[in-house]
Formats: sequence, C-alpha cells, structure tokens
Amino acid sequence: MNKALLNNHTSIPLSASGIAAKGIPAGSTTPFTTASDVSVAIITRNRIADLRVLLAELNRQRYIPRTIIVIDNASADDTSGIAEEYSGRIPLRYFRCEEIGVNPARNMALHRCGTRYIAFIDDDAIPDKEWLAELQAMINSNPGAAAIVGVKDNYYPDELIPSVIQFTSRDIAMDRDRLGERVLSPTIMDTCNLLLDLETLKRHNLSFAGGFSRGEDRHLGHQLMHRNLPIIFAERSIVWHKWPRGLRAYVRLRWLGGQAPLHIRMSIGERTYKADTQQRNEHFRIGALLRRRIPSCWPFTKRALFVALVAAGIIISKCGYHYARIFYHRHDT
Repeated sequence: MNKALLNNHTSIPLSASGIAAKGIPAGSTTPFTTASDVSVAIITRNRIADLRVLLAELNRQRYIPRTIIVIDNASADDTSGIAEEYSGRIPLRYFRCEEIGVNPARNMALHRCGTRYIAFIDDDAIPDKEWLAELQAMINSNPGAAAIVGVKDNYYPDELIPSVIQFTSRDIAMDRDRLGERVLSPTIMDTCNLLLDLETLKRHNLSFAGGFSRGEDRHLGHQLMHRNLPIIFAERSIVWHKWPRGLRAYVRLRWLGGQAPLHIRMSIGERTYKADTQQRNEHFRIGALLRRRIPSCWPFTKRALFVALVAAGIIISKCGYHYARIFYHRHDT
C-alpha cells in the first residue's frame, strides 16, 4: 500500500458519542446492534446533498457500523461541514485526500480503518435498512471470505436510461458471474456495495491499483481470485444507486467500461485474465434476463428502445476496448 497517501490529507476525528452512547438511532424506537468489527467507507467529491442523505440512511441501519469513514476527495464544497453536522449522531471520522482520484481515496480508507472489515458504499447510494446486517450475517456464515459483494440496484426503476445502465453495468454481471453465493468471476466486484477483509488484504499486500479509467474494483477481484481467496455474493444486502439519467452519460460509461478489461489484461497478464473470467453461470441467458428486468407495464416502444440501447451499449464498449488497444499499442511502440 502507498504510504505516501497518509501524508496527503487532513484529518478531523469527529465525536463517536451520540447514537453509540444512547443505543438507539435518532428518531427510532428500535434498539440497534453494533457491527463491532465493521467500518463503512464513503468516498465523496462535491456531492454534499447526496452525502447528507446517505449519512441519514446509515443512521437508520439496524446494524450500526463501528466507524463511518468519510474520505473527502478534494471537494470544493462544504463536505467537511456535513461530516461535522453528523458527528454527534453517528460514529464518524472525516479525512481529506488532496490527491484527486477514487483509488487514492479508497486506499486512504483502507489505511485509516481500525476494524477487520471495511464496507464500501458510493456517496450517491441509498442502503436498505438491513444492508449492513446482511453483510454481517454473511461474515458470520463465511468467516474465510476475503470479499463479500452485495446487490447494487437502480434508484430510478421507471426511467429508461438509468434502467439500461443498471442492466448493462450490474444485472448482467450479477446473473452471469455467480452461482448462488459463489462468485465465479471478478467482474462482479463493485465498491458501491463491497465488504473487504482487511486482514486478508494486509497478509497478501493488496490494495486498489491506479491508472484505470474504470474497473479498479474488478482488478482487486482478479488479485483475490488469482490467490484463491473466496469472494461471496450477498443477495439480500442491497443498495440503490442513483445512476446517471442522460444519454451522454450512458455512452461515456459504456465507452470507459469497454476499456477497463484491457487495462486489467495489461496489468495482470492475458493468461491470468482468461483463467479468472472463463467461468460463467451455465444457466445465464441474456434474453431471459431481459424479460425479467424490463417492466411489463412499460409500453412497447419504451421496451424496444431499452433493448436497442442495451445493444448499442455493447457495441460502444467493444469500440472503446479496440480504441484503447490501438492507442496503447501506438504508445508502447
């Protein structure tokens, strides 16, 4: 892990009293249970409205994390003020990472975590009330797991573009790359809902690698699978993600998503990449998945456009992959 990251931040340790002392979340009559060996990490940049909502939702969890680590990735807004606002309600610690980029911020969270397990969630996600409780249950039933991947679902299920992004970015992987709880391929890894065993990461000297446009979490998954370290899928641990709602954002996501496999192949080697990704759920059929995921209440034209956008996204991803391959080939020569 990059120790230089530790010198590139400011830290404001905030009060961990509040709910931890009272034993009951604010506004609730139901006693909570503390997940004493789990911290939650939030990487955020210029999203104070989303961060405020997420912190409020974490305050309503049935299982309260021992610590909530907020990594402010050089925001220009009042992110620190939001953290201070919630410091008396939840056990929160705030750090500022001046090196812009999600991976320096993720690795800072790994360094600053004081518990064995760390659960990453995106700052624009909404966790189910049982989110952390379900992750804790999976830890209890799979004590040897190096990582536990939960469900990332669409916060805007009635909107076309977010639904298409959900299908291409998560639904395919969650249906194709696992069999029950057993993860078959690291492409299912996603730090929007991902718990990691820090003891395992430290023992194998693993962290998030840089230099990727997307897919750093998948790269970590490859490192785990290459070492035969178990990755488990938690079907009942759910967060709802606020996907982009515009067509331009969808095109950009598919373009960059297509480049991610090339970056991973170059980093770990073609043979290792193929060995890690060759397993697939033999029952996976994209047509059957489409029928399950497209709302039957949608009009025919909207359903047809959904299918067309999915197909276009696959083509865009392939174009992004081949563009990156040509670019890097020229750069290397």
